[in-house]
Amino acid sequence: MCALIEDVIYEHAESENIKLDSRNRSKTPEVAKIPQYPPPEILPLPMYDLNEAAFEDMVEILYCIQAQVGMSDNQAKNNRYFLGGDLLSVNGML
Repeated sequence: MCALIEDVIYEHAESENIKLDSRNRSKTPEVAKIPQYPPPEILPLPMYDLNEAAFEDMVEILYCIQAQVGMSDNQAKNNRYFLGGDLLSVNGML
């Protein structure tokens, strides 16, 4: 902020022909650029004609998601995957 305030004061003084002492020149912090990597691909899952409020149907939905994204049984048991949905879906997955 010091560097920005100093810039405003000195630029204003220059435009109004006001003489100020030599500039102290606060160092403006360097900002790291955001990498230009391609964004991650987000794949929407299809709608399943199952009742997610029923436990058996929720388990079937999770098996369908596992097959849809290509997870093995070992991956499904030992890894964590971020899946989203409405509150009922998310609560059923927990």
